[in-house]
Amino acid sequence: MFERFGGRGVFVLVLLAFVLPCSAQWMTQQVDLKPGWNAIYLNVQPAAESIDALFEGQPVESVWMWNKRFSTIDFDVDPNTLLPDDPHWLVWFPASNPESFLRRLFGMSASSAYLVKVDPTAAPFSVLIKGQPRLPSYEWVPHALNLVGFPANPSHPPLFSDFFQHTDCIDTTRGFENELYSLGVDGKGQCIVAPARTPIIPGAAYWIGCGMAPKHTTPMPVDVRGLEMNFGTVLSEQDMTVINPSNTDSLTVSIRQIASENPPEDGAFLERAGDVPLSHLVYNAMEHHWDWVDLVMGEPLSKTLAPGEEWLVRFGVRRGDFATYHPTGTNGASYQSVLEISGFDGSVLCHVGVEAQNETLKALALKEDSENPPTEAQHADKGLWVGDVVLNQVNCPAYSSTNLLSTDSLCSFRMIVHVDDSGQAKLLQEIFMAWAPLSTTNGTYQLYADRTDLPANATQISRISSVNFPFMEPVVLSGSFSNALTGTITLDCNDPLNPFLHRYNPMHDNKDWDYNTHSNAVETLTVSREITMEFSDGTSSNAVAHPLWGVDMNGGVYRETLTGLRAQPILVEGIFSLRRISTLHTLN
Repeated sequence: MFERFGGRGVFVLVLLAFVLPCSAQWMTQQVDLKPGWNAIYLNVQPAAESIDALFEGQPVESVWMWNKRFSTIDFDVDPNTLLPDDPHWLVWFPASNPESFLRRLFGMSASSAYLVKVDPTAAPFSVLIKGQPRLPSYEWVPHALNLVGFPANPSHPPLFSDFFQHTDCIDTTRGFENELYSLGVDGKGQCIVAPARTPIIPGAAYWIGCGMAPKHTTPMPVDVRGLEMNFGTVLSEQDMTVINPSNTDSLTVSIRQIASENPPEDGAFLERAGDVPLSHLVYNAMEHHWDWVDLVMGEPLSKTLAPGEEWLVRFGVRRGDFATYHPTGTNGASYQSVLEISGFDGSVLCHVGVEAQNETLKALALKEDSENPPTEAQHADKGLWVGDVVLNQVNCPAYSSTNLLSTDSLCSFRMIVHVDDSGQAKLLQEIFMAWAPLSTTNGTYQLYADRTDLPANATQISRISSVNFPFMEPVVLSGSFSNALTGTITLDCNDPLNPFLHRYNPMHDNKDWDYNTHSNAVETLTVSREITMEFSDGTSSNAVAHPLWGVDMNGGVYRETLTGLRAQPILVEGIFSLRRISTLHTLN
């Protein structure tokens, strides 16, 4: 009955099946084809933009896609003629076929089923389709037969009865009345009468009848926002949810990170710069807090879900651990991996692509002038950093000792640091961010270290300040975020905030008998604060596993030496943490 699909006068609706170039996360799906009719299902979004490229040089006579919006197949249809009439199908013919002008199917996509007609005289063969992995997604038509495929493990496929055991609207216990059909090479439906002994063939499609649309696509529903976990150049965290839809049975789920294949050599695809360094959030029941833990390539995360339980897994990309990579072409590069989710003793297998981009690699790809490309050193730490210092140790100057003692309570204050495009860091007492209109454009956000420099027409003004530092010009700091920053704050003897200066006490106003201010410290003292911020690599704490650590979050040991308050220097020590809240590298 399939011969009529090649007949004249076929009316088929137009399908613009354009397949956009994939950017990352590559896997290869093997599709086995036999002479005659084949029902196949794709788990990957093919990199090839056309069916001509997918089946180039192969004895494929036609490819058909059911346009289910305009047709359903009722249960009373003869299983020997499961397919609807010509108008309900979108079809592709090779260019060598005289009727190729009738084709209205141009590309193939993931989570879709197709009928492939192979030359009856050809030998069995396999086609390797490279593309992006996709989670299964179906549009079920209730009270009808649906042509669908399933995420089965090629080395350990599930049985039909196990796969649908928690799907009430699909009955696998009716024997010869089961509405489960595989497709024979002759185009006739073959009822699956023993689902408890029949495995689901990976990459194959089946006709499945349902009384209503199933609530869940698979017995192990996996949900991420979007088609993949794409962190881009900005995002640091994303969630994945795995559900146990059963009301009675537990489900053990395993998630592991595997390497992505390299992208196809032909096509405008991003180069693979390496694996995506991931962490995952774990609750520490002993200390009652959440910790970031590195996700080790190939090592699974496992959890047994109670009936109806959902497992929310938060993943974060450690941008500070990106492997060094220099693109060899002009397409740019990204870090690419795949998350493999398995359940039901590994018989059900899903894959999710993971991608992250380094801002520097993106800049290298987009910059037209390649004579002076940006480097990681120029851009790594630029921007505005705001955080806190917590002091917990101080020396005992009364005994002329430099030994530090723990304090009875903590002292905390805010720290503001700005780093320009060259890597020069400055300590600030306050910072203003404002929208400044420009003559050439509508305007832009800018940073100002002094309120008197704010433009008169500036709007959306925000201020951040620290009461622990005097009103001062930005203090230039030596060093870098890769090691330590050091600087000195001097509180002049005549500074209004000097603790020794008393305006109304003639013994401490630093003025002579004629009320002229002394230019040097006569009745008051000059206070000096030597500050050292020693950055930690995080190896002694859990901070290193935080996705933002080393990129938009940093910290370490804070030390300060105060002189001028008393005869002996006062030493204080604690910890500090900084977080980048803006990448604006110009300080006005």
